[in-house]
Amino acid sequence: MLPVGDHRPDLPDRPVLEARSVSYHREGRTRVRQVSLQAGPGELLMLCGPQGAGTSALLRLLAGGLIPDAGRVLHDGRAPRPDQGLEVVHGAPAARRALVTPPEPGRAPVLLLDEPTRGAPDAEHDRLVAECRRWAEAGAVVVLTSHDLPLVARHAHTAALLVAGRLIAWASPAVAFVPAVRLLGYGGSPTAGGAPGPGVDRGSLLATG
Repeated sequence: MLPVGDHRPDLPDRPVLEARSVSYHREGRTRVRQVSLQAGPGELLMLCGPQGAGTSALLRLLAGGLIPDAGRVLHDGRAPRPDQGLEVVHGAPAARRALVTPPEPGRAPVLLLDEPTRGAPDAEHDRLVAECRRWAEAGAVVVLTSHDLPLVARHAHTAALLVAGRLIAWASPAVAFVPAVRLLGYGGSPTAGGAPGPGVDRGSLLATG
């Protein structure tokens, strides 16, 4: 498995969202396995991986909508109360509505989006995610999930690559994807290599840096 500690991004001075060794189990399956990461203002963090990797579950854990079976989730350094969970926006129609009004400069709103390109025409995917990045660069904390690694490579400040619930790499896309794809292939297991999954161009990922 790729040693995540060797590929961590520069950590925010004051993380707004933080997972500390978080695990989550559902229906006899471990969805998230001992994941630790952070997100702060000015950052577009994209949680990515193959289908079933645990990205949506991790996003809901960060939001406070799911309670971890182990580890802690912190909002501004404190554990959120059950009534303090953050909203998760699902799919393209809701993402478009959420992105209508840009954040106010100097404030740090949090925008959490689960597959914000789902339901949008392919030609709109880059525009939607570019708008998410503009929100982040205006001072927001933006975390979204995607299964489209080339899209992540083009837009994310930071990528967190999950496979089978494990955090395989957490860094800028150029740093995260090169060793991850080399060691795992996209769609491989955390302990064995494999060919990239359908529709994933290994060469385009390795050329993103």
